[in-house]
Amino acid sequence: MLSFKSLLLLFYGLVLSEATSAAFLQKKLVTPTEELVLIKEIEWPPNDSMHLWYWVPSMDVTKDCSLLALFNTKPPRVSILNARTLNLISTFGRKGKGPGELDDFFAWIGFKDDTLFVVQDHRISLFLANGRYLDMDLPAPRTATSILAVARTTGIDKDGNVYYWTGGPPSSEYLIRRKNRNSRDEFLIRSDEFDSQGKAFDIYCGVVKSDGSIIIALAQRPIVAKYSPTGSRAWLVDLLSEVPLLRASYKKVKAREILSLYSAFWVDDTYVILTFADDEIRIGQPKIFYLFLDTRTGAVRKLTYAAQNIVRSLPDPDGFYEAQLYNPWAVAHCNGTLYVFSKNSARVLVYRLAWHE
Repeated sequence: MLSFKSLLLLFYGLVLSEATSAAFLQKKLVTPTEELVLIKEIEWPPNDSMHLWYWVPSMDVTKDCSLLALFNTKPPRVSILNARTLNLISTFGRKGKGPGELDDFFAWIGFKDDTLFVVQDHRISLFLANGRYLDMDLPAPRTATSILAVARTTGIDKDGNVYYWTGGPPSSEYLIRRKNRNSRDEFLIRSDEFDSQGKAFDIYCGVVKSDGSIIIALAQRPIVAKYSPTGSRAWLVDLLSEVPLLRASYKKVKAREILSLYSAFWVDDTYVILTFADDEIRIGQPKIFYLFLDTRTGAVRKLTYAAQNIVRSLPDPDGFYEAQLYNPWAVAHCNGTLYVFSKNSARVLVYRLAWHE
C-alpha cells in the first residue's frame, strides 16, 4: 500500500505531466516550427522570361495538381502554368468591361472541373484553361459592397448556383445569400450568428466548395466558420483562443474594427490556410506565418513559417525588413505542395509541407 507521501508525489507527478503537456501544446501554437521547405522560386516562367507578374491577388490549382492559374492585375491577364515545372502553358485576358473582358483590379479565380471562373466587378466570367471564353458571364447582383469584397466572397457550386455577400451591415440581416439557377434568392447565413446582440460583421473572405458548403473568415474578429449548403453551422474557430500569437497583433487593430492580419486565405478538401503578419519583430523570428486548419473539423493542424520569413538583420533606415520580400498575397495548395505569390518581390514560390503524408 502506498504511503501518503508516495501518493502525494504521484499526484504531483500527474499534475506536472498534464501541465507539461498543456505547456507543450501552448508552445506549439505560440512558436511556429519551420516546416515549409522551399523547393522552387521564380520571377517569371522558365520558358518565357518576358512574362512578368505585377500583382497576383488570387491563384488556384486543379484537383489533379497539373495546372496552376494566376490572375495578374496590371495588365489584367490569366497565366496558366504547369504546376510541376512552372512553365507557361497559356496566357489570356483583355482589359475592358465587356463580355469576357477583365478589369485591372482584384479578382477571385478558381477551377471547377475543366472550367476556370474569374470573379470581379459583379460578374463571373467562364473560360477554359486554354483561354477560350465560354460566351458566358454570370451576373453577381450589384450590392453596396466594394469590388474587392465581391471578388473575395463570391463563389459557385457544382450545380451552378452563385453565392455572394449581401452587402454587409447594416443593410441586411444576412451575410450570405445564394441565387439558384432559377434566379431565385435564398438567404443562408444570418449576421447575428456571431454576436448575441445582433451586431453584424463584415466577411473578410469566403470560399464556396463544390458541394455548396461555405467557409468564411470575419473582418472584425479573427473567427473562421464553416456552414452547410443549407446555412447551418458545421464548426466555428475563434483564433484568439486557439492561437495566442495573434493576440498582441489583434489588440493593435481592434480599435479600427478591421482585422488586417490576413493577407491570404485558401480552402481545399484538406486545409483552410490563412497567413498573418506578426508585429512583434525579433531577430531570428518569423514575420509572416501560416495557419493550417482541418477543413472538415476546424481543428488547428499547424502554425508554421518558411525560412525566408525569418528576420535576419535589423531594419534599415527606411524601415524595410528582409522578411517583407516574402509577404504572401495569394496561396494555393495541392497534395502537400503550397504555391505562394510573394507580394513585394512579385515571385512565385513553391513549398513542400514537411508534415504531409
